[in-house]
Amino acid sequence: MKVNDPKVPLHPPLGGTNGLAGLASEEGSLDRLREEKVTGLRALMATGTYSANVQDVARRFLRELLEELLAGRV
Repeated sequence: MKVNDPKVPLHPPLGGTNGLAGLASEEGSLDRLREEKVTGLRALMATGTYSANVQDVARRFLRELLEELLAGRV
């Protein structure tokens, strides 16, 4: 067995036939989806119909902070 032989198939976007080029081409579609979501949220806020669940926001914030602390990024 060689040290560099992969034991499992590589994830297609990272090591498949398209490699990193395939992943880079998907980035544009992700940006478009993010832009659509932000535009929709801005429209809701402008009409006063958007309301966030405060407990959900706090829970997600604390979860992300805890993940960063455990990963040593803070």
